[in-house]
Amino acid sequence: MTQNYPGRVPESHVRAAQAHTEPAQKIRHYLAAQQWEEAASILEEEGQMLLAHGHIQLLQRWLAALPAAQVQQHPLLLYLQGTCAIQLGDLTSAEQSLQQALAGFRDRPNEAAQGQTLLMLANLTSAQHDQQKTLAYLGQALTKPLTPPQQVQAHITSAWMHVYTGRLNDQGQADIVKAMRITKMSGVPIAYNILGHQLRAPLLFSQLGPTIFEQYCKEAMNRFGEIATPASVGALYLWSVILCLKGKIEEAREMRHRAQQLNQQLGQLVYVTIGLDMTELWDRLIFNQLRRFSDYWNARLPFYEQTEGPRQWLICFLFLRGLQLYLNGHFEQSEQILEYMHHELLPDDLPENTIAMETLTGMLRLHHHQWAEAEEVLQRATERLEQAPHGLLFANPCIWLAQLYFLQGCERQARTAMETLFSLYRMKEIGGILLREGTIAGPLLELIDHLPEARRAWRIWSRFYSHRSVPIPQSPEVLTPREMEVLRLMARGARNQEIAEALFITVRTVKAHVSRILAKMDVHSRTQAVT
Repeated sequence: MTQNYPGRVPESHVRAAQAHTEPAQKIRHYLAAQQWEEAASILEEEGQMLLAHGHIQLLQRWLAALPAAQVQQHPLLLYLQGTCAIQLGDLTSAEQSLQQALAGFRDRPNEAAQGQTLLMLANLTSAQHDQQKTLAYLGQALTKPLTPPQQVQAHITSAWMHVYTGRLNDQGQADIVKAMRITKMSGVPIAYNILGHQLRAPLLFSQLGPTIFEQYCKEAMNRFGEIATPASVGALYLWSVILCLKGKIEEAREMRHRAQQLNQQLGQLVYVTIGLDMTELWDRLIFNQLRRFSDYWNARLPFYEQTEGPRQWLICFLFLRGLQLYLNGHFEQSEQILEYMHHELLPDDLPENTIAMETLTGMLRLHHHQWAEAEEVLQRATERLEQAPHGLLFANPCIWLAQLYFLQGCERQARTAMETLFSLYRMKEIGGILLREGTIAGPLLELIDHLPEARRAWRIWSRFYSHRSVPIPQSPEVLTPREMEVLRLMARGARNQEIAEALFITVRTVKAHVSRILAKMDVHSRTQAVT
């Protein structure tokens, strides 16, 4: 009929739209018939539900199919357009659409819709880390009538604002608890979907600890199962991070893969995607999978270089790449990564970005035996971490400061640095985060084995590294697991007899191990080998 009666095609689409009861089919046919007002009307009715179920890209495509002038006439469509843009990381477009929506709702006037739009603007400016605007929008929104899901949005947006003002443990954690409580009491799926977007890894570093978040994830999964909604995808993602922090890497990997599959169906929720990328790279770091790390990194790098929202964390991801290169002895390439980080860092940048850059700077100064410079920059990064503990998600300046002291033979200072790390950052619950630094963590944990949580972290670490051969940087040689045990004891100042007693071997065997270690490392003394 299209070829024989082209003039009747729009009419046919209109009749098809009128005949269908399925809203999605109606929208498709009205768009094909260029019946813009009818399509806009159904999108207004169904758009909120599409957002709630995570169909961001589908909704965005339908909105883009409407003439811009048509969208401008409907404040609700502008609101939907702006919300889609936030979820896809296009913050500039989001702000323009939401401001136009707010103006339209004020002209009507519509108090409830104004409150909803003000909350989304607060969410946007929180993502842009503009505290002043976020406070202003939240204050205005709280004067409007808010539904339970909108109250959840208000509290969780406030919590995120406190993450970046250093007040997460003072005021932010109360907002987190309130958002969870309202969600559970209301039982409204939209509220769970809001938290699916907003409960992310940095919040785990509040004094609430990971347990309350793990309980929430279990409840969300019991309620929604493994269907493609923001609630289930967000719960799977956050749960996988918690498992990583606990050192349960294989379980975390399985859960992450399930989250990735569902997230793909939703069109890649941008902030969930960032978290999934982070733990994917952790996994490849821990298992020292050089090629697989590089392949994944190269595939994902354009996303962080070219998408506005994720670009904020480009420096943090660059640090993970620099760490991987450093741990494998590729120091020149790690220096190149540091140069790129310097180029990208902005004045008053995110604290995690500054911590990451300073940590890699200190590591490379340490490599060049520039002890004073390394100590200064790592101490500065450690101080920043106290105000932004979520920076540990990417960089751990504390352990590298301890390593610096350890290599200088300053065991007391190294022990103090490790004790500080454990006293400030709930290592009893997140000891698995030390796995990223590879073999350096083991000897440092042994320095503080008087702490029960350090012994627990060492047991996690030893499952991955005690029985693994370790490559020697810039050498084809590797140290066997037994040679690593001998070297660790040498690093603690143990003599041959003490090493023999600790490992239940003869002194003669110890001497043979020491000789092989020195030969493989091409050094002439035990001190050189330890350094």
